Amino acid sequence: MIKKYCCRILAAIAVIAILCLSTLASGFEFTTEKTDAVIAPTDNIYASAVVLYNKNTDEFVYSSNGELRLPMASTTKIMTAIVALENSPIDSIVTMPGEAVGVEGSSVYLEAGEKLSLLDMLYALMLESANDAAEAIAIHTAGSKEAFVRLMNDKAKELGLNNTHFENPHGLPSENHYSSARDMARLFSYAIDNKVFLEITSAKNHKVPLKTEGYRYFSNHNRLLWQLDGCIGGKTGYTKTAGRCLVSGTLRDGIYMICVTLNAGDDWNIHKKLTEYGYTLYENRIVAKTGEFCFDVSVPGGKESSVKVSNDKEFSVCVKKSSAPITHTVELFRFYYPPVDKGEQAGKVIFKQNGKYVGEVELKFENSVSILPEKSFWKRIFGKR
Repeated sequence: MIKKYCCRILAAIAVIAILCLSTLASGFEFTTEKTDAVIAPTDNIYASAVVLYNKNTDEFVYSSNGELRLPMASTTKIMTAIVALENSPIDSIVTMPGEAVGVEGSSVYLEAGEKLSLLDMLYALMLESANDAAEAIAIHTAGSKEAFVRLMNDKAKELGLNNTHFENPHGLPSENHYSSARDMARLFSYAIDNKVFLEITSAKNHKVPLKTEGYRYFSNHNRLLWQLDGCIGGKTGYTKTAGRCLVSGTLRDGIYMICVTLNAGDDWNIHKKLTEYGYTLYENRIVAKTGEFCFDVSVPGGKESSVKVSNDKEFSVCVKKSSAPITHTVELFRFYYPPVDKGEQAGKVIFKQNGKYVGEVELKFENSVSILPEKSFWKRIFGKR
């Protein structure tokens, strides 16, 4: 009886086990979270957040905690610089206000009443990471530090930096002063489109003449300008709260790579490693040489019966190596009524990869064609004499 009872229990357990296995096999899906990053060399990359961004293709090549809100220390000054450049003339004179003297942290020790151009102040801000210059720039640009911070947050909103909020122009610790690695990459990408900002951030040093004699020297703290091929600048940052923070940008063969690390002890090597990795993945593919797309187009009623149309510029597209070919579509009318003017746009060639738009080139008239003068009544009847 006991033996029979035990057999029934074992059979029941077996049935339950089979049902459980069946349920696991058919009723549950085990999925891996989808990431925006391709496989990258991640060994020895220790950071609270890190991204590598391809500006040309608007792709995050590598991302770890890219959306995480973190303190970003003096990388804040990228926003300080671009807001100042967009709201005040670079040759305007900044008078050092007393409240900006002796601000905690890095400084160039400006004295109350000292006068420098905004451009020179921006060099102090970006190269020496001067907190006193940051406050002076803010007050000069907006009238007060608080008003300037509002401009910074307005700009962040305009750029879609949804994980960013500023409370000061220098990056000293504050509860609601934060950003993300992704936001900082997009901010720097935007900033380097400003020619003056790019000149400042890429400068290894800068000197300002003193009133008496000699110079005040500013030296860039970004050692990647010396160590990383094609480095065009960036911004360093450090506080005990934020740890070591770094934004760097590199340009090679027309391709921009931007790397951001927040709270990374070995930031210089991480940036070099990831940037080199990024350039192994992409190439600038020439899809239109100058004059490659050339057409004869009819000009009815013109002094000449046709006109040549072509692209007067070379065009290349940044794509992943060994990726699909680039296709093109020509948009051009079969004829144009005169007059047509040399250099005027006649049409365009649109380029796509896998059906996705990647760019276009203009087709322009190579020469001008005027209207054929209308013959008089007698000439139409009797012809030329």
